[in-house]
Amino acid sequence: MKSQTEKTGSLEIVQVERGKDFAEKTGQAPSQKRDREEDWQINLNAVVQASRGGDWPAALKALTYLSTKEWHPDANKALAQRIWLTLKSDASISEVVLALNLAFVRFSPLHERAGLVAALANFMAARRGVGEADGELAQMQAMGMVKALREARNLSDEPAFIAWMQENRLEDPDYFIPEAMEMLETMVDGQWWLNREKLQQEMEIANQATLSGVEPVN
Repeated sequence: MKSQTEKTGSLEIVQVERGKDFAEKTGQAPSQKRDREEDWQINLNAVVQASRGGDWPAALKALTYLSTKEWHPDANKALAQRIWLTLKSDASISEVVLALNLAFVRFSPLHERAGLVAALANFMAARRGVGEADGELAQMQAMGMVKALREARNLSDEPAFIAWMQENRLEDPDYFIPEAMEMLETMVDGQWWLNREKLQQEMEIANQATLSGVEPVN
């Protein structure tokens, strides 16, 4: 069984070649469109298989696709795992901010967790975006979340906004980062499709190799 990707707009759908697809191509069966539940299951399987093999870009592509399917009850689980993967892997800062922005939009600026998402997006853009080609754009997108927060909460007055930030501890990464990660855990509700231990081990090895000046062995 082999896999391939098909571009649809700005998304890439991970598809899995199956027996009936081959039959249709060779004229052995009538062509019919895959229903959306089957499409979900195929892409979910792609996440699991890519994760097992350590193909994190492929896992992220499938999660990105699944996270946009709001009709499915597990779309927010896909979104939470998409965010987690961008944070924990070496995904570009644009991938990080796009994932967080989708959560921000889906929650709405008045949601109790919207501030956490915006704070994390700005923190990551400032930290990981330095020197990256898309770093400046990511910072602008992250600041857009803050602007939306201020407008929705009528915090145009700078002292009032600063007071709100301090009251919610959104200037303290030691607070809002663990809170944001706990939010992701709650969204996933124990149904992780990613092999988190594998990725964390790989990143630890890569970080140690970078610190020692030795290239990691694949």
